[in-house]
Amino acid sequence: IREFPIELGDNPSVKSGPPITIGWEPQEVFDPVDLEDYERNRPPRRSHLQMAIPVEVRKDILRRACGMSNDEIIRGCRALNFEKARRKRSMEMQHTDKLMAKLELAKRGLRNMVNKNRKKKEKELLDSAMQMEASLERERAEAWAREEEL
Repeated sequence: IREFPIELGDNPSVKSGPPITIGWEPQEVFDPVDLEDYERNRPPRRSHLQMAIPVEVRKDILRRACGMSNDEIIRGCRALNFEKARRKRSMEMQHTDKLMAKLELAKRGLRNMVNKNRKKKEKELLDSAMQMEASLERERAEAWAREEEL
C-alpha cells in the first residue's frame, strides 16, 4: 500500500470549487498486505454520491494537506474555469464540425476539377505544340532533301 500526496487538480468535471487529485510520487510505502486479507477487512465500497467531496471540505484539505493559501486556491479555480469555458465553446462548436468537413470536401473537389481541366488544357496545348514541332521538322527534312537533289 502506498500513500500519495493530495494536490490541486485540473479535472474540469468539478461543478464548483477546486478539484483535488493525488500526486505522482508516493509519500510513504507501507508493508505489503495480502490481497485476500485486505479484501476481507476493507470497508464496504462507497457510492458515487458518497465519494463526492463538498467544496468547503476540498478547500480545507488543500489548506491543511498542501499548505495552500486562499489566493492560490482561487487562482487554481480561475484556471479551471477558463478551461471549462474553453471546453464548453468546443462542445458548442462541435455541431459545425460535420458541416465544416463537408465544406472542405467540396472545396477539394472543386479544386481538383479546376486542376483537372487546367491539366487537360495544358496537355492539349503541349500536344498541339509537339505536333507543330514535328510538322516543322518534316518540312525542314523535306526542304533539305530537295536542296540535296538540286
